[in-house]
Amino acid sequence: MRVPSGQRDEQTFIRYINASKPGSGQGYFWAIQAPGYSMVYAWIANRRHENVDTLVNGFRGILQSDGYRGYANYAKAHGGVTLAACWSHVFRQFRDALKVEPVHAPKAIKLISAMYALEEQWDKEGVQPDQRKQLRAEQSMPLAFRHQNNRCE
Repeated sequence: MRVPSGQRDEQTFIRYINASKPGSGQGYFWAIQAPGYSMVYAWIANRRHENVDTLVNGFRGILQSDGYRGYANYAKAHGGVTLAACWSHVFRQFRDALKVEPVHAPKAIKLISAMYALEEQWDKEGVQPDQRKQLRAEQSMPLAFRHQNNRCE
């Protein structure tokens, strides 16, 4: 795929009737998308790491995913791939951690929510991709760095 960035997610699983075995199996729709391009779904009857090699073979650029280890393995084995996390998955991890981390989790949720509010504002304003990239560097990145540096204040 010759695009500068791509997004992957294999979370969508469904049960299916397996003609070769009694009962049902569990398979996954792997979502593959690049900003500005159509989304493609690939059906694979498992969630093995080697599927990543097949689905993103030859990809170079920024690979955004949910943190599934298969993508990290791919990036490690193939040069020119930079991993990027998905903020919605990060948000859910902190939301799920509220009971065990009542001090830090709410602070992280607040920062991520602030980044989402910026994106929503830019959507309403019709901000174009080049300008959005600049605004993210100016406004979102400082929030992300505060989160990264654990200064969620």
